[in-house]
Amino acid sequence: MEGLTQKLADFAVNMTYEDLPPEVSYECKRLLLDSIGCALGGLSTDKGKISVALAKKMGRSSQSTIIGTSDKVSSASAAFANGELINALDYDALFFPDHVTPFVLAAPLAIAELMKTSGRNLIVSIALSHELPPRIAAGLVAKEGFTLGVPGYGLCIFGGVAAAGKILGLDKETMCHALGIAGRMCPIPTLMKFITSVPVTMDKYMSAGWISQAEVISALLAEAGYVGDKEVLDGEYGFWRSFACDGWNPEAVTKGLGQNWCLPGNVSYKVYPCCGAMQSALKRFYELIDENNLQPDDIEQVRVLLNPLVELPPWQNRQIGTHIEAQFSVAYVFAVAAHRVEIGPQWQDPNTFRNPRIEEFMNKVSFDTYSNYHVMRGRPVVEVVAKGKESGERRVYSKGTAYPGAVGMEDEELIQKFRRNAFRILSERDTDIAIETILELEELHDVSQLLKVLSP
Repeated sequence: MEGLTQKLADFAVNMTYEDLPPEVSYECKRLLLDSIGCALGGLSTDKGKISVALAKKMGRSSQSTIIGTSDKVSSASAAFANGELINALDYDALFFPDHVTPFVLAAPLAIAELMKTSGRNLIVSIALSHELPPRIAAGLVAKEGFTLGVPGYGLCIFGGVAAAGKILGLDKETMCHALGIAGRMCPIPTLMKFITSVPVTMDKYMSAGWISQAEVISALLAEAGYVGDKEVLDGEYGFWRSFACDGWNPEAVTKGLGQNWCLPGNVSYKVYPCCGAMQSALKRFYELIDENNLQPDDIEQVRVLLNPLVELPPWQNRQIGTHIEAQFSVAYVFAVAAHRVEIGPQWQDPNTFRNPRIEEFMNKVSFDTYSNYHVMRGRPVVEVVAKGKESGERRVYSKGTAYPGAVGMEDEELIQKFRRNAFRILSERDTDIAIETILELEELHDVSQLLKVLSP
């Protein structure tokens, strides 16, 4: 009887561009646009700089490009650097409510350039890379419930390796070997340690570069004849047990496979370069200060109601020593917003998080949590106490929210976000070409042409 590993391999190998609903194909292009923009912005961060330097130190090659540079390295090294760059600002899209894209996109992109594959093939691989992780997560059983990010993002490795293997043209048996190799390489679950620790480390919830590199190596090993566990997801001692789960429901993984797609409905794009737990409240905060023309010195206090996640140490932290800590500190991001620092990489620039005015304003920010989205309806999510413009008397401004799920961004909003991220790296002409090429990706015959545009 055919096991789950073989069923997923069969799905990956036989999947075609024509199988994808138009809305899935289009969302893949939007995800690519957003992710490449985030990588360009990530070049200015310490995490990005270290990752690029290490990728080059591991050896130059003519295989694949480090986004936003003129440097080419091996496909595995490019996947490492680009995975880290996409996630460097924590600006990447959420596959609501979890991160997936930085862990699954860098590997197929590196292999796509190596193979000079078509834009349509890259679209198929992006769809595949985002389809497998949430499905495998759905089959994992835990006592306290399970989402993709709990207890870690390691299972994303199956999406990335399947996508890389798809571009390599692996047959079903070889794809099974690739999945098996990847399953053995899967990083251990570490998410809970991250969310309970300060200072925040550069790898955060998991290194997107490391897992992306493992995906490339797994696919290339399988292509070379390296034998992996063809039933890695199956049996009493399958992946579910090694991933610290209490049970396994394989039927949940394949339910509606090829018919009910995870894209595009679950994608949430970040407007601000920080943790997703603050995105909606930040939007309400901007509305308040813009509508009332409030300047930092006008504001005496900011009170915010947020996701229970912010009770944990990285979100409570007010001692900002690195750009990584800046991504999670509630007090910091509202202080930056109050000063109307340009939205984008500048939020995490050392000159910003070391600015005495920003540090002083953080003392004005307090926050609490709500138990769930339903209870909070109708309640103010953001309150600002400020001096009245005319009378000088203290006034309370407030905004509620209705934010039960994913945040959408129109194409033009994503394009403007891309431009802000690319501003320091690409010329205006190359930025225009990159945007046009990505949004018309299905017409591209050779993906390496896109990477040339992204190499200033």
